[in-house]
This record gives sequence, C-alpha cells and structure tokens, in this order.
Amino acid sequence: MVDLQATVFEIQEKEWVTDAYSPTVQLELDRSTVDMVQVAGENTIQQVIKESIQLPEDLPKIQKVLVVQAKPITTDESIENGKILVEGILELSVLYLSEDSLESMQSYPAEVPFRCEVEVAEIQPGMDLETELSIDHVSFNVTSLEEIEITVALEVTGKTFTHYTKDIVVQIKELESISRDEPFGLKIYFAQAGDSLWNIAKQFHMTVEEILRFNAELDREEIKPGARILLYHKYIPVV
Repeated sequence: MVDLQATVFEIQEKEWVTDAYSPTVQLELDRSTVDMVQVAGENTIQQVIKESIQLPEDLPKIQKVLVVQAKPITTDESIENGKILVEGILELSVLYLSEDSLESMQSYPAEVPFRCEVEVAEIQPGMDLETELSIDHVSFNVTSLEEIEITVALEVTGKTFTHYTKDIVVQIKELESISRDEPFGLKIYFAQAGDSLWNIAKQFHMTVEEILRFNAELDREEIKPGARILLYHKYIPVV
C-alpha cells in the first residue's frame, strides 16, 4: 500500500485596472483596496553535505551498495544576520547487497542534519519567507564492510516577500459627455515633476496617441520636468 499526498496549484495571471478615463465621457470609478504580495528577493545556493554512515553491528556486512536515496526536509527557517537560515535533515535510504546468503538485499535508513545560509538582496527582519529544497545529485563510496561515505549536493532556494496594498478599479460607470472649456487649436504645456503621458492626456481630455502625434520626440516612459509639449484640441461642434 502506498500513502500518497499531493497539493495542486494553479498559477493565474491577472491584469488590474488602477485608473481609467475617457476623452469624451465623464467616468465614475468604483475602487477597492486589495492586499498584494510580491517577491522581494530570491537566491539559490548549492551546499555539499558529506557524511559517513556506520552500519549497526547487528546488520549484515556490505558486499555492494546498489543505490542511496536522499530526501531533504526543512525543520526550521528564519532570518538572521541579513540571511535566510535553513535547518533540516536529510533522510537517507541505503539499499545494498550483503554477504548473508539468506538475506542478500538489505535496506538501512539514516538521518543527517544540515544547516545552511542563503543570502538574499534587500532582506529585512520580519519579512515573510519561503524555502525550497532539492537534490542535485547523490554519490557514495564504500570505505569498509560496515561504512559508507555519502556525498549529497543540496540546492536551497530562498525567497522573501513584501506585503502592500493597492487601489484597483472594480467598476466603471459612464456619466455625461465632457464639455471642453479649452478653446480648440494648439496649446503649449510645460511638463511638471511626476508627469506622465497618461496623466497629461487625462488632464486635458486627450489620448496618448493624440499627444504623440505632435510630440514624436517624447519618451513614453519618462517625461522630464520642463519639457515643452504641444497639445492640439480639435474643434468639436455642439449638437
């Protein structure tokens, strides 16, 4: 009988709307504050663990080792001295052929404690953390009829997380049409600190594409304070 436990995860990517506007219609935005979690830092290290396993006297002597299996288990994880400290045990299982003709195949379990440190950038005390353990490879050497030297390359991944809140738009309602007070034609606007194409377009009831049509040299990602921006309002007849 095999006792199997499994956990299934589904990764979903979602796009959140944080702001919205229309050049022609006034919008009413219903907002909600949600708690967000993001990975602050991540790093993977490899630690080599060597241990000599001595068989008890009541077990048959080793003739040949067939396989050594290793399973890492985390017993404790914490943040100390700016690093993630991981403590755990390696559960080892040694399958070997013995000199005993009646019971030629033997299995011997052993546990080896380990401790390692993972350096992660911008780590802070109190951060949430997560560690993952995996075995890269296992090798062994039979040093005597009762002793095996085992080498395990253990990969340890440490992650830290930060929590923050974000206002998102959950519903958008269209209200009345926008009445432009600005006269149609060209207008010069000088960019302010913190300006972006989005908020300039929103402020003057335009689209980003309309701004770029007369300002092709502008950087979409960064608007420098004092930049001279031409804004063109076309004539919209009143119906």
